[in-house]
Formats: sequence, structure tokens, C-alpha cells
Amino acid sequence: MKALSRRLNVVGYSTIYLDPKGETTPLARAFGVEPLRLTTGGDLRLNPLDEKLASATGLDPTRERELLMRAVLPVMLERPLRPAELRIVSEVVRAVVESCTQPTLRDVHAGLAAHGEVTADPADALWDYIHGPAGALFDAPTSAGVDLDAPLLALNLRRLTQTLTAEKQRLVTLALAAAWLFAIVSRRRSCSATAPPRSGSRRSGSSAAPPRPRTSPSSTGSATSRPPTAPWRASAGCSPTVPPR
Repeated sequence: MKALSRRLNVVGYSTIYLDPKGETTPLARAFGVEPLRLTTGGDLRLNPLDEKLASATGLDPTRERELLMRAVLPVMLERPLRPAELRIVSEVVRAVVESCTQPTLRDVHAGLAAHGEVTADPADALWDYIHGPAGALFDAPTSAGVDLDAPLLALNLRRLTQTLTAEKQRLVTLALAAAWLFAIVSRRRSCSATAPPRSGSRRSGSSAAPPRPRTSPSSTGSATSRPPTAPWRASAGCSPTVPPR
């Protein structure tokens, strides 16, 4: 794996790993970076609804977020969404995307909670991933110290999968982490398709020479998080217009 990553890096490609067992730490350090360690109660935040990542996929960003929420909420609930819940989830996601410069799961939760009993179950299920055992992971904008253009990006989930004992929580966490990583891949493809290759570039698909090693902040390093937002409220700087009941 190390040799393959080296060869890809020489021809201008970066490599990205979703690592549930923590096996890529030596590989990441060989590239001069630290793996991103996602842990409950840590400093690292990853935003699966990140605006700058969604805009690079080439898909309708609002629709993309709708599909993500409609995929993960049934896993959280351990049942399919009811027709009324499906409709309101779509309405809330659209309102959040239109109203928030950096939409987050907190904003979606606030919108669902505002609809009262009809979406009480989805709101309660999502609450657990903001304030519960699986919280403080995907509830805020992506930490400012995360280097999206590092030559190698490894998301280490070992400690997280050991901490989350419920299979449902592990599945949802893996789905949200995978959604964030997929957006990173799409962003890099978009960059390589729209920007001409430059000498020294680290963008995927370029003919750049391998970069000098540099350290990418991990969850235990210089990555920072936003202060927690009060329950049932949208994140700072966002006042989503919630559709009427």
C-alpha cells in the first residue's frame, strides 16, 4: 500500500483512506502527515454537509444533502421514514441550505425539532449525534486546521469504533465519514478538471513532482472546533427559515 501510494503521488495523485482499524498511521507518517483521528469528545469536526465540498461534486448540492439525510435517518431510527417525515426532511434541508452559509447537522436538527410531533422521532434520533454518545463529531463546520490538499489523507476511526458499542451508531458514523471523504474525492477531481496543471501542484490528476512532506493537523494537534451551540438552535450565523407545518 505504501509503494502504491508513493507511485500515485509521483504522478500527481493523492490518496485517501477511511481507516476503521487504525492501520494507516505508519503510512501517513511516511508522507509527513498525521492521520485525522475522529474521537468522541475530541477537537476534530467533519461536516458532511460542508458547502465548499458539496459545490465541487457537480451535483445539485441541495439534492445531495437531502439524499444523505434520507439515507442516514432511517439507520438512526431503525425504521423507514414515513411519508410526512420524508417531505419535511426535504423541506428542512432545503431551508437550511438556502439560509446557512455553512449548513450543519445542528441546523437540520433545529429545523426538524421546530415541526413538533410530526418529526419528533427523526429529531430525537439526530439529537444523539449532536449531544449524545456519538455527538461532537459531525455537528459543526469542518475544523479549520484540516488540510484538504495533503498528499495523503487518512481518517483513523479506530478509537471511535471501539467507543461506540452500538452497531447502529457505528454504521451511521461510518456513513457520515464516508460522505465527507467522498466529497473530498469529488473536490479533488473537480480541481484537476478545471485547473491547468502547475509545477509543484498537489492536485489530483496533475503532473506535479512529489511535494515536500508537511504535517497535517490531527484531532489531537492544532485542529480547532467551534464552541458548542445551545440545543434546538441553529449554528452561529445561521437562522434557517423553517417551512410552515
